[in-house]
Amino acid sequence: MANQVRVAAIQPPHPHAELSNAMMLKRSLELLNEAGEAGADVALLPELINIFMASRTAYPEKIGPELDNLRALTAEMAARHRMYVILPVLEPRGGHQYNTALIFDRDGTLIARYDKVHLTDQEREEFPNIEAGDSFPTFDLDFGRIGIMTCSDVSHPEVGVIYNLQGVDVLFYPRWQSGPSEIYFEIQMRSRALDNQVFLVSSSFGVSPGRAWKPGMLFGRSCIIGRDGTILADAGHQEGMAIATVDLDQPMLMDVLDDVYGSDLRDVRSLKLARRRPDLYGLITAQGTDKSR
Repeated sequence: MANQVRVAAIQPPHPHAELSNAMMLKRSLELLNEAGEAGADVALLPELINIFMASRTAYPEKIGPELDNLRALTAEMAARHRMYVILPVLEPRGGHQYNTALIFDRDGTLIARYDKVHLTDQEREEFPNIEAGDSFPTFDLDFGRIGIMTCSDVSHPEVGVIYNLQGVDVLFYPRWQSGPSEIYFEIQMRSRALDNQVFLVSSSFGVSPGRAWKPGMLFGRSCIIGRDGTILADAGHQEGMAIATVDLDQPMLMDVLDDVYGSDLRDVRSLKLARRRPDLYGLITAQGTDKSR
């Protein structure tokens, strides 16, 4: 029986001289509304959306009330359209700050959060009180199990493996970008989906109308990727949205025998998990690297 879920990746315009952070957030909520009207079951917004390009000297005093307002507006949107919403923000909590992804349910209730584990040097420099997460929790929604990895988390293949071992159906990946190239990030995203046979939904910032994208700018490419690494929907470089319906009950299948021996269809995810040799993987969790080999 098909378990079809409509997933959306929201791609607001990144702020610039003529586009304030407030205008970007307004457009984000408009796109979120469009996703709801298009029947999205769950929508993802980009990383640290509440402080994107904000003054680093001004945000500590403003982040509290502005974040409260953004949370309230997001909750209202989730309830209006009966959809889950994942809102990634910089959140003050317990005397620290966290790069966190807030999960709102279909009633608009804040039900869970994921704190980014792999912080960058830039984050530690700009947010002196920032704390890293220390776990990879999963969240059981009414359509299936999800996990979240934020920006630089994707650079660590172990994250996807941990979620795979926990039975995640969809990985949500909010991000900014910095790195060698656009194709670098595309390959990483598609690999995480393919390696673990999970759907991946990624959201970032695009270019606003009337502006041309060029190399060196944030490239957007908010997208939805299938279990086989195929890009099912892609928002491109401009502001907008990627949306697609995926069937969580449809596995990635492989015929492990050739025509001589007949057909033997297997679920690739189950097959790979059954062939694992965790007794040989100890070096992955070792504190140092053995350079003698």
